[in-house]
Amino acid sequence: GLSIDHQSILILCWEDMHQRRGNQVPETDHGIHHLSLSSTRRRTHPSVNGVGKQSSKVGFAMLLVVLFSALMAVEFIAYRMLGATSASSSTADSTTTSSDGAAQIINTAVHDTNNNPPPKQTAQIPTKHPTKVTHHTFEPSTKQNGWRAKAARRDSNENSLFWKTHTPDPLPPLPPDTDPETGAQLPPVIAYVTTLTKCGPKHRGGLDGAAVLLHSIRRNSYGWVPIQEQFEQADNTKKGDENSMPPQYGGHGGRYRYRAYVIVDPLASPQNQGKSGECARFLQKIGYTVLHRPPLVPLFEITDQDNDGNEGNQFYTELKDLGHVGMQRPNDGLTAVRPGEHPDKLRKMMHNDGCCGYTELLKLHVYGMVEHELAVHLDFDSLLLRPMDDLFDAMLGKGDETIRSKLPLAKLPRTKEVDLTRPIDAAFTRDYNSVNHPDLDAPVGYQGGFLVVRPNLEVLERYRTILRRGEFLLGPRDGWAGKH
Repeated sequence: GLSIDHQSILILCWEDMHQRRGNQVPETDHGIHHLSLSSTRRRTHPSVNGVGKQSSKVGFAMLLVVLFSALMAVEFIAYRMLGATSASSSTADSTTTSSDGAAQIINTAVHDTNNNPPPKQTAQIPTKHPTKVTHHTFEPSTKQNGWRAKAARRDSNENSLFWKTHTPDPLPPLPPDTDPETGAQLPPVIAYVTTLTKCGPKHRGGLDGAAVLLHSIRRNSYGWVPIQEQFEQADNTKKGDENSMPPQYGGHGGRYRYRAYVIVDPLASPQNQGKSGECARFLQKIGYTVLHRPPLVPLFEITDQDNDGNEGNQFYTELKDLGHVGMQRPNDGLTAVRPGEHPDKLRKMMHNDGCCGYTELLKLHVYGMVEHELAVHLDFDSLLLRPMDDLFDAMLGKGDETIRSKLPLAKLPRTKEVDLTRPIDAAFTRDYNSVNHPDLDAPVGYQGGFLVVRPNLEVLERYRTILRRGEFLLGPRDGWAGKH
């Protein structure tokens, strides 16, 4: 356990050499005549530990480099294996397209007796997601990505099992339509709804947005006293008391009452112990009413193999009877299953498409909130800057018809003429920001972050029928049944 420094070791070796030769040990420059081990201090030179630590760091860095190289090699091999089938498929499709194009040019040259130049061939503008010029609605799925279908089925089964022991939350009773003190008629209660599908670390950042959204709803609804009136109503004798002073900022109020809801997926249920339920519990504390809701239609069929010995409640039986996505897909026609199409292709795509996958459609449950005359769905990152009273009046057919007819609408390429003298069933915006190549004729989808509807159970059932038929055209992207 004895350790000595480098200088002591050199001195010992130097003295030993002179003693073996029979020479007298000369005095060194340091004034040291003799050094014994017993007089050596027990210490470790700092440079020894430094070298060890540096070697450990180098070894750890080399290990990271080796692991990273192995990961890159695996990804490269997987890329080559997965790309082989799609590459051959693309080659065949492009060959077919070229052949058809050549045939059209030949026919034109044969039948054109006026020696007119052939029509100019216009090249298609490449997009971020190129579409094939074939009649296939889906490209064939390879065996390598079959794990995605298994993962989608597993998540769907876990969601279905939740409803064996749970039922959708009923809406709490609405407040009275009349003022209990004055007997005056009160305005309708608008349902403001948002959706919570997960509660991971990256999802908790939106909780601040949900709180700000709720505050903006309050300040633009009935019952919020504008700040000017608050100052007028304040007691002049108490203006020096901070507790009695009106808030520094405030909205102008509105003519409609409100109630805030949050639709939650079982993965984000406040009943979940631990962090996965923290988001919903926070939203409950700040004023949202939590509503557990199942998928409109199960993504995959609920089979007896999914049972765990528990038959479940009555609602679970009803959910099972709804069927699943794509169960009524036509056998022929444009939207029929194509040769080589994977049977779970659509379900696999819907499982993890976009930010929220299939749970994105939970927001359509606003159509089931028939206790309210109107329901507004807003994402967490939305914000109300002023009341939407004019829009609500137009949708409910209330107020002066002349004023309703002057409701300002955005003049955009897809904007249609609206008869504002009649009640309106839904109001929405289109997602122009998602168009790869903006054009007057470019297909533009609906923006799911903002939706105002008149709740109707018949409309909700029509959405279920659309999902059961599963007629989604991908190439080209014509949407559901080639229309939406």
